[in-house]
Amino acid sequence: APHKVRINNGGNNIDFIIKDNSGNVYFTADASTTRVGIQTETPIAELDVAGKIAITSESSTPSQPADGQGYLYTKSDGKIYWRSYDVSETDLTSGGGGGGSPGGSDTN
Repeated sequence: APHKVRINNGGNNIDFIIKDNSGNVYFTADASTTRVGIQTETPIAELDVAGKIAITSESSTPSQPADGQGYLYTKSDGKIYWRSYDVSETDLTSGGGGGGSPGGSDTN
């Protein structure tokens, strides 16, 4: 049998908020906006993280995702990569483009 816990299975406008022992919000699911927040009670996007984001490194390039999907990932070299249905593995930390490079000054 599927082992699922359903909250708000009736489709009502019920938010789900978890606070730490000091009363600080560390998780919000906002039903009216269908947004999730980490360390914010008012997420401004589908996923809003108010703090650091950690990505555990992949041991290899992920498989080809379906059309309309993509992966943001890192590998043991510490670089950040993007791969989507129509874009092969792309090193996002290599600089390039006209907007400057990591660690360098912006030119635009």
